[in-house]
Amino acid sequence: MKAQTIPSTALHKALNEYSESIGGSWKPNEKTYERVGVKKKRFWQLVRGEKRPTIDEARALSSLFKVRITDLF
Repeated sequence: MKAQTIPSTALHKALNEYSESIGGSWKPNEKTYERVGVKKKRFWQLVRGEKRPTIDEARALSSLFKVRITDLF
């Protein structure tokens, strides 16, 4: 089975940089989704750029990944 590649979006870049900053591969869990205020499916839609985050989601994501909100767009 072929691995699915995620398009390079600003949010995907922030996720990758966060993973690198903590020294490894970071994977979201249920607490992550709760903190951001989304379900798993929506989280990955945001990462893939299929959906745009609401302002509340953007605030939570910027806090989670320690980036400015403007870096997510």
